[in-house]
Amino acid sequence: MAVEMRKTVVDVVGHVPWGTHFCLFYETKADLLEIATSYFQAISNF
Repeated sequence: MAVEMRKTVVDVVGHVPWGTHFCLFYETKADLLEIATSYFQAISNF
């Protein structure tokens, strides 16, 4: 049975099976803001 792959907005992750979860750890508030900004920019272009 073929697994349905879904596109993510994270280029380095690529396509993943439906239901896959991943997380990102950060050390500082600046790291969090950089990650969140990049993510929201990516999904706004999705």
